[in-house]
Amino acid sequence: MGKLKRSKKTNRYTIIIILLAYWFVATATINSKLSFSVITHDHYVDTTGSNFTKTLYKGERRVMEFMSSEDNLGLILVQFDQPVNTIPFDKEDNLHFSIIEKETKKTIASGNVRSGLIKQSPQIPFGFEKINNSKDKVYKVEIVSTNGNTMNGVNLSHDNPLLVSGYKFEKSQILSSPKTFIDFLLKRNLNYIQSYGKVGYLLESIIYLLPLLLYLLHLKLGKLSGRTLLTLSLVLIVGTIIANIFLVKDKYINTTILIEFVLIWAYLKQKYALSSSSSYLFSGLFFTISFLFMCFHVPVYFAVEKLTLLAFLLLIFGSLQMIGEAKNTNKNQERGEEK
Repeated sequence: MGKLKRSKKTNRYTIIIILLAYWFVATATINSKLSFSVITHDHYVDTTGSNFTKTLYKGERRVMEFMSSEDNLGLILVQFDQPVNTIPFDKEDNLHFSIIEKETKKTIASGNVRSGLIKQSPQIPFGFEKINNSKDKVYKVEIVSTNGNTMNGVNLSHDNPLLVSGYKFEKSQILSSPKTFIDFLLKRNLNYIQSYGKVGYLLESIIYLLPLLLYLLHLKLGKLSGRTLLTLSLVLIVGTIIANIFLVKDKYINTTILIEFVLIWAYLKQKYALSSSSSYLFSGLFFTISFLFMCFHVPVYFAVEKLTLLAFLLLIFGSLQMIGEAKNTNKNQERGEEK
């Protein structure tokens, strides 16, 4: 009897460790806006008491410095304020970028970016051939306006981090040994904590922690009825979805969240025989909330994007349900005529 209890306890701890490992790996590998093999570091620029974030006019330049924290530097991302107006292509400013090693004054890379691209994405990536021995070296990022004026001029973001450095690693290097792989995953997780803060990191990654939370819920409350457990599980999952929509400041909804949403809606449809009108009703509700947020300039643009996506998803569900309902109606009519 004692051996059986010890075995069950060991199995539980094993499952918990596996689910924790899943959370750790999934957060580092799936939750990424860049390639898996790229690690990024934020750099904060002191702009107090200067014209640093004011509009760039023709001939003006902005210079930022940062110390490389890793070898394999190969990417710089610069954050601008998103322009309000759309400028015709031939009227746009042309920004000249240079990456310079401070000590040697050697230009590592240079290139041009149209200001119109900042309207599409205010964080501009600037890639170059990776520098293998870049760690602990200081680099300057220089931006010069070649045609800036009151109409097309752009400015660096008023919010830090203004600068993000990216480090490119070969996959063969990452997977060379278990220790190297774990160290790399740890760096990525620490990178997320740096970027989002501890609370933001938890909100971003809680979706991958959900299997563990559900397992612990069933472990601790296993004596409750099946219906109560299912209800509590649904509340936990729905709470995770709501937190992702309204608290995670990212306009792109997590794929795992979408899968959860689809599965929950399919379950509710089956359980309560929801018709297409229910899908259309909630779709309209989500569209309305998004519209009101935009009308009253509620500062949750990220939630608007996600709610709109879910609304379109429900619109598709409703249309598919309506097709199915129409087929069933026709079949019933045919059977009635045969009788």
